[in-house]
Amino acid sequence: NIVEYLDATYGPGGPEADEAEVARADGGE
Repeated sequence: NIVEYLDATYGPGGPEADEAEVARADGGE
């Protein structure tokens, strides 16, 4: 999924703004 893709691209500690986008895209809070 998109979270796994971004984790692979940026690492689990990726940019905060990207994490916020991912949370929305993945249906998170």
